[in-house]
This record gives sequence, C-alpha cells and structure tokens, in this order.
Amino acid sequence: MLEKHHMPRDPFRDRDRVEKCIVCSGAVPRVKFGNVNGFDVVQCRSCGFVYCDSQPKKEELEEFYSFRHGLAQEAVSVDALKAARNFKDRKLFLRLIKRYCPHAVRACEIGCSYGYLLWGLKRAGLSVKGCELSTTTVQKGRTELGLDIFCGEFPPDEDPSYDVIIFRHSLEHGKNPQDILERSFRKTNEGGILIIAVPNIESFSAKLFGATWEWLDPPLHLFYFSARTLKALLTQKGFEVVHSFSRQGDSRNFFLHAGRWAKIKFRHKTPMTLNEDEEDKAGIGRVLLWKLLRKTTDILSLVMLPLMMIFGHFGKGEELWIVAKKGQ
Repeated sequence: MLEKHHMPRDPFRDRDRVEKCIVCSGAVPRVKFGNVNGFDVVQCRSCGFVYCDSQPKKEELEEFYSFRHGLAQEAVSVDALKAARNFKDRKLFLRLIKRYCPHAVRACEIGCSYGYLLWGLKRAGLSVKGCELSTTTVQKGRTELGLDIFCGEFPPDEDPSYDVIIFRHSLEHGKNPQDILERSFRKTNEGGILIIAVPNIESFSAKLFGATWEWLDPPLHLFYFSARTLKALLTQKGFEVVHSFSRQGDSRNFFLHAGRWAKIKFRHKTPMTLNEDEEDKAGIGRVLLWKLLRKTTDILSLVMLPLMMIFGHFGKGEELWIVAKKGQ
C-alpha cells in the first residue's frame, strides 16, 4: 500500500523565484490573483502570459506528485487495465497522429501517469515510452500495463528520437516549459509532431470564476496558457503550429464550478482542496452528499452542453489543444 506521507500545511516555503516571463522575457508582471493556495499568480504586462511568480524546488515537486497528488493515491486501488481500455480520448490522439504524422512509429508521453493513453497507442501499433515524476504511478504502469515508463520529467539523452511527443495536461505542471520544449525539439524527428493539451486561461469559466476557477490551483499548475501565448512559445522553439482547438474536456461541469465559487465566496475561504486531516473529519455523510451533488450537476450539465460546445468552437473551452510540427 501507499504509505501516508504527511507534509506541513505549507511545505513549499523554500521556493524558486520566476524572474521573467518565459514567453517574452518581460520582468515586471502585475498580480492577477493574489495568494492562491499561498502563491501569487501574475500576468506579464507585455504579452499577457499568466504564471506563478514562485515555484517549489524540484525535489519538493517530485515528493508532492509521488505522495500527495490525487493520482498517486488513486494508483493504489485503480484497475489500470480497465482504465486504459475505457480512456475515450485515445481515439482522438490516434486521429491527430494519423492526420498530422501518418508515418509515426515512436511516441512518448511526458507526464503519462500510469500510462492509460500509452497502452492504447501501443495497441494501435506504436512503440511507446512514458515519463512521469510520481514513483507510485510509474510502478503501476510498469507492473500492471507492462509499459516502458521512465521516472523523471523527460527521456534520457541517450534515447532515440520520437515521431510524436505528447503533453496531456503536463506542460503546465513543469518548472521549465521553455526548456522542455527546447529538448522536445531536439528529440523530435523531422516531420514529427507535438500534441499538447493544457487548461485554457482564456476559457469562459476562467473568465467568469476568476480566482476560484478549478484549474487555477498552484502548485499543481504553475503556468496558465492561452492559444496566443502557447503558439508564441512553440514558434520561438522552432515548431510550426498546424492545428488548434478548444473543448470542455475533462474539466468539472459548469454547475460544479459555480458551486465551488459560491462556497469560497460566501465562506471567505481561499480556493484550496481539503487536506488529509480535513478529509478524515468530513465524514461519510459529507462524502455521500458530495456524490449526490456531483450526480445531479452531471445531469443538469447536459442542458449546458450545446452552449459549452459553442464556447469551445470560439476558443473559450476549458481545454486548449495544439498540434505543432517540427520542420527542418
């Protein structure tokens, strides 16, 4: 079993400062959202890029993802094979690969968890490798899905290059996205592609709910991309953006967003998730009530589905997706 790993309430006091914007090197940002989970989220005055102005140390992040992050806890009991078989977005990734890199042989996912996407890509005939910071989920993917998963943020230099590199809700977690994209350029074969999915800071919900937006949650997310800023960063690193879109994705539905906003707004609490001690005190009644609320809002969200699809069509969906190709 996964050992419970108690950390102090503020385990990230010794932080690295982000001295300048990674997109345009602007050095005098403005505070956009102050004290979100103890972090200031700032916005570059020059290009509009949004990011945390400080970050936990690398070792602390690795410890966080190995022991405290939800997926690490989930990895103890989840049926990895069942989750891999039921992962619906596998077909979307395969369509994008077939359209923009039909010759693809080797694929790598950065931040792959226990590899439920990689399992499907392997079944489709690709040679796959994963990279993941959480030691718990790495072990899960290796033992239960038989995958080649490297414990770290990027493949070793001695590995061969790839035709496809995937960042599925992982680029916003890393300490140095610009460095990761530079390394990706060197590791991508000519004509190869990156497929990137990140939270969309320009989404309807992000604009409406502000500091209580679900995906504004440092230290999990350290950088907040829009289509404009992510495209600019990719272009700087030598990639050509060939396709982009937004959609609702696996975000919470609109009504849960609204409920979270109301809870924080009227109780005057900062937008933090419950820690382990608070979860233990919540009791089974509160858990059951939450499950009932979730089921009800899932049903209500069907009413909002057409509107969410319209928002996605106009680039205001919760998830931003970009396919970028490496030329000569």
